[in-house]
Amino acid sequence: FGTRLGLDGTGRAFLLATALLWAALAWYARGWLADDPDRRRFFGCLLAAAAGSVGACIAQDTVGYYSLHTMTGLSVYGLVLQSGSPAARRAAALYLGFFVLAGLALYEVLITVAPYAGLDLATVPEAIARSTTLGLALALSLFAFGVHAGLPGPQGVLPLACRSAPLPGAAALMSAAMLSGLLGWLRFIPAGAHALPEWGVAMMWLG
Repeated sequence: FGTRLGLDGTGRAFLLATALLWAALAWYARGWLADDPDRRRFFGCLLAAAAGSVGACIAQDTVGYYSLHTMTGLSVYGLVLQSGSPAARRAAALYLGFFVLAGLALYEVLITVAPYAGLDLATVPEAIARSTTLGLALALSLFAFGVHAGLPGPQGVLPLACRSAPLPGAAALMSAAMLSGLLGWLRFIPAGAHALPEWGVAMMWLG
């Protein structure tokens, strides 16, 4: 599929923060879940989520980025579900529903800009700026990554999921997974010569 891995300035900064966060979470989870009989499942999901987050930092093509970002979200679902309680199952199902919608939104963005950007991730912001459906592409991008980044609306799922997940899982959802959302915005939202001030003002009001 033309997958390419590499580092640019943005990816390097996020890679350092992402790697440190997941390493700290894994170390802390060892003690927190020492007596949990299902800890192997938790660590499997934790490692998969970490691999997806780290991979998204170094992905240079749209297919690789989309696949790794999706792996992170699906793995976080397993972290929320860890206890297996009715509350955890409800929270995990709600989180998964929002993430699937976000994944469909991101897929639609990539399909829309594919004629302009091809598979090169670096050209996506310019392609969005040139797209004939600019407003729709931006709105879908904001929603797609806003599920993790805490955008008003989708952020309602985060407190529910965090209350149901073990503390290391909640920390993963509120820190490392949020980094994935912020990285996605930086990768997809036009900036620099293609900056869109009116969208920037709207984002500041939402913030």
